Amino acid sequence: MNKDVSFILLSPDAVKQDLIFFILEELEKFDILPLRIKYLNIKLPILEKLYGHQINKMTPNWWLVEKLFTLDRSAALLLKDNSPEERDLSEFLTKIKGVSDPSNLSNSSLRGKFNAENRVINLIHTPDDVNKCSSEITNFFSKQELNIEIYNNDVSSFLKLELLREQIESYKLLDFYLTLSRLKRRILFLIMQDEFKDYHHLLMTTFLEETELYKSVLKKDNRIRLTPKVDKILVTQKSYIDFIVDTHPLSDLLKKLLLLPYSLKINIYEEFDKNKYEFGAFMTEWEMLTIQSAVALPIEIIFGGKNHEITKNEEFC
Repeated sequence: MNKDVSFILLSPDAVKQDLIFFILEELEKFDILPLRIKYLNIKLPILEKLYGHQINKMTPNWWLVEKLFTLDRSAALLLKDNSPEERDLSEFLTKIKGVSDPSNLSNSSLRGKFNAENRVINLIHTPDDVNKCSSEITNFFSKQELNIEIYNNDVSSFLKLELLREQIESYKLLDFYLTLSRLKRRILFLIMQDEFKDYHHLLMTTFLEETELYKSVLKKDNRIRLTPKVDKILVTQKSYIDFIVDTHPLSDLLKKLLLLPYSLKINIYEEFDKNKYEFGAFMTEWEMLTIQSAVALPIEIIFGGKNHEITKNEEFC
């Protein structure tokens, strides 16, 4: 195992608080760059492998760790050390991660900076050193994924990271357009981890423009609506569908999401089931429900926008 490759496991409390982008942004300050992100449902046997040496110390509270990892997705981040210094990346990550006890945390550590709650809800797991990394990393990444030669360096890590900025100032979990925006950016990021094509850059640019637009809208309103400005950027994104000709497993889903504000033809649960074994829990139950419930009626009826007379058949019971 190379000393300049390691991983971080972000536990469900970190993912739920949308800290992935911000933690990666902090790591970039130390010349640590992401190669791959995987969304996972961590099962008990994996937990026991990671924390086996601590279970006795945590008894009788070990069940709380199990509970934490059943509440939501986790995220495994495969990382590459881009620093000119020679160092064991796993040891360095352990150092900047911070201790488990929040009362002894430095504010400059990752757990301190992002307010780890306690010894159980503490955001991050890292392997202690290169040997630990070698034994733990294969629980999350395949041999092919660990071959760092496959990763494309043509696009800057910063632009790729921007796609993962899931908080837009006023975070609205159940807002259709914000949810759709998060999913499009997240899925494009997953696609770009495997390959990079010209249309990715075009879409990436419009997705970031969409994020900035939504920020400005939320300063004046508490919900995103289908205004002319929103419509214009969504139409621009839809126009790039003809460029999407690759065979990536998620490309078809990305096309459907780009069409969704206009065609409303999707079963998001089927799309998730079709891809979850390869990409893990890359969508949450709340996100899927928010998207699928919008398919029940035309979006302009539910969220406002164009005038539409509701018929008897369209009324909710």
